[in-house]
Amino acid sequence: MGCGGFSVTVIKPVTELDRERSEAVAQSTWSWPEAQEDPIPDSAIYQYRHPIRYVWRPNIEVWSRWIVDTFPWAAWCNSYYEHPEGWGFEVASTDDDGTVWYNENTSFDVWGPQGRNDPIGTTVGQQIFDILFNDPNPPNINWIIWQRWMWTRAGGWSPFGTDPFSWHEDHIHVTYL
Repeated sequence: MGCGGFSVTVIKPVTELDRERSEAVAQSTWSWPEAQEDPIPDSAIYQYRHPIRYVWRPNIEVWSRWIVDTFPWAAWCNSYYEHPEGWGFEVASTDDDGTVWYNENTSFDVWGPQGRNDPIGTTVGQQIFDILFNDPNPPNINWIIWQRWMWTRAGGWSPFGTDPFSWHEDHIHVTYL
C-alpha cells in the first residue's frame, strides 16, 4: 500500500541515485542560510518554539542538499530546533569518535522552494517521497509523514494528524535512524 492510497514507485535505480547524490554534494557550491534564532520555549506559536536549523548529521545533509539541487524550482529542506517537538533531543546515533547526533540532526522537512510554510506541490512532493521511501541505502528511515499518512519502522503505515498543521499535506517530514 502506498502513502494515502498513492502508488509508491521507484524513480530510478538505487545505484544511480546513490552515485548522483554523492556527485551532487561534491559539486555543490552553495551554503545553507544562517539560522540561529533563539527559541521562545513558552510561545503558543510552533515556529517561535522551533526556529529553523540546518545542522544535520553528514549523511542526512547529503539527502537535503541533493533534494534542493535536484528540484530547485520545487523544493527546499530544513529542520528546526528540537525537531520533531518532544522528540528532537532524543539521541539518534553516536559516531565512533563520540559525536552525538539527536533526532533534530537526523530529521528534515521538504517544503516548496521558498522554504518553511511554502507548500510543496503534490506531484513533486510524491516524487520526492517515493525517492526517499524507496531508497534501501543508509541512512534508514525511522519514520516519514506525508499526505495524512505516517510510516514508522516499528509499526508500518497508519493515518496521521488531527488538523491541517499535523496532516503534512503541504510538506514531507522524515526522521532517520
